[in-house]
Amino acid sequence: MRLLTRLAPILLAAGSSVGLFALNPLPSNFTNCILSTGSGTTCSIPSGTYDVTSTLTVERSNITIEGSSITGTTLRRASASLQAMIVPASGVGGVTIAYLTIDGNRYDSSLGINCLAANQGWGEIDWRVFVSGTRTYDESQTGIVTIHDVAIINAPADGVHLGGYASGGASTISYSFIGTDSSTSHTPSYATRGTGLVLWGTSAGSYYAHYYYSGTAGLSVFGSNQIIYGNEFFQNRYEASDGSAGGGQLYLEGPIYTSYATATSVARNTINGNNWTTPSSGTLNGCSVSNPNNNGVAGIEMSGYYHGIYNNEISQHSGDGISIGGGNEAGSITITTNNPWVPGDTPQYISYNGHFGIWVWGTNQNSGDPNQHNVQGIELDQLYMANNSAHDVWFDYNVVGVGGAPNSAVGFSTTGTHHMCGTSGWSGSSSPPPPYITNPGTYNGTPSNSSCP
Repeated sequence: MRLLTRLAPILLAAGSSVGLFALNPLPSNFTNCILSTGSGTTCSIPSGTYDVTSTLTVERSNITIEGSSITGTTLRRASASLQAMIVPASGVGGVTIAYLTIDGNRYDSSLGINCLAANQGWGEIDWRVFVSGTRTYDESQTGIVTIHDVAIINAPADGVHLGGYASGGASTISYSFIGTDSSTSHTPSYATRGTGLVLWGTSAGSYYAHYYYSGTAGLSVFGSNQIIYGNEFFQNRYEASDGSAGGGQLYLEGPIYTSYATATSVARNTINGNNWTTPSSGTLNGCSVSNPNNNGVAGIEMSGYYHGIYNNEISQHSGDGISIGGGNEAGSITITTNNPWVPGDTPQYISYNGHFGIWVWGTNQNSGDPNQHNVQGIELDQLYMANNSAHDVWFDYNVVGVGGAPNSAVGFSTTGTHHMCGTSGWSGSSSPPPPYITNPGTYNGTPSNSSCP
C-alpha cells in the first residue's frame, strides 16, 4: 500500500490511469463562479490536475477563467461521454480563458476514445452554443472569447472551435499550444486527433499560436475577415484521421460549404511540413493509417475569395507549398512577400517543398464529379522561392474560366521582381501562360543553387 501511494502521483501525472484512482474534481468555488449566480470577475483554478466529468458551461459574461500557469493547472477529461470541456451559454461573451492546460486524455484506454473518426464536430473549448440540439456558429447566439497562454493536448476530436462576434471586438486565440505542450521538446505524443483550431464567425483570429501534429489540418478557416498572424505550423495532418492523406496544414474552406472562407489574411506564419508523408499503412499513436497513393502534405490548401497571403515562410512539405482551387472555386487572391502590418519586413521564402511551390488548379479532377471549378484573379507579387522539387509556380487546367469567382480580373497578374532559384519558374499544363498571365513583370531568372538561401 505504501508503494502504491508513492506511485499514484506519478501515474496520475502521466494521464493514463484515471480509472484506477479517485477523481480529483474542480473546486466548488470555481464551478460556482462560472454559473449565472456566481460573483466576481475572475474565476481562478489553483495549481493541480483536475478531472472533468461533465461540460463546464460558462453562464456569465465579462469574466476571466484562469489557472495558475500554463503548466501549473490542468483540466483532464475523465468521462468518455464528455465532448467539449468548456462551452458558453447562449449570448455569453467577453470571456477570457488563460493560463491552463486542457488534457483531452485520448490515450486513456478506459475511455476508449483514442481513435475516433475525424470531424466529430466538437473541440475541447467549443465557443458555439446548442440551438435545437445542434451546435451553431450563428453570431447572434454567441459573444466573443479571448484565449491566451493555453495548451490543448491529447484531444480525441478537435482542439478548439472559435467563433462569436461583438461590436468592437472578435474572438481570438494567442500564445497558445495545440497538440503540444509549452516545452521546447515537441513530440507527436500529445497530438490532436482531428483539427487543431476551427475558426468560425467574423473577424476572429489566431496570433502567435503553435499547431503541432494535428490529425487533419492544424487550422481550418470558415467565415469572413479572419486573421492568421505569426503562428507556427509543424507536421500537421500527421495521422490523416479523416481518411484523406494529403491536404494542407492550413486550410481555407471553399464555397461548396456553408460559411466558407472569404477575405482571410494569412501573414508572417512559419509553416513547416518536416517532409512528412502519412505512411501507406500501419499505426500512428495507436490508430490505423492508410495512404496507398503516397499523397504528400501541403502547407496552405485554399479556396474561396479575396484572401491575402502575406510573407509567410512555407517549407519542407512533401506536397505543394500552396495549393489553390482544385475541386472548388477560388479567386481574387494575392500572394506576396509584402506584410501590410510591418512595412519593409524581411521577405520569407516558399522553399524546399516536395512538389510545386504554388499549384493553381481549376478543374475538379475528382472522378465522376461533373462540376468544373474555375480559378481566376490571382496576383503573385514579389515572390521569394527556392529549391522546390518541381516548378515554383504551376498553372493547371481550367484556371481562367468565365464563371465562378466574383471579380473583374480575369487571368493572372504578377507584379514586382520575383526571386527564384534552384528550380524552373512559371509553367503549366493544358493552359500554360502566357497569354493567360497579364502584366507578367519580371523575375531574376534561375540562378545557380549556390546562390539559394
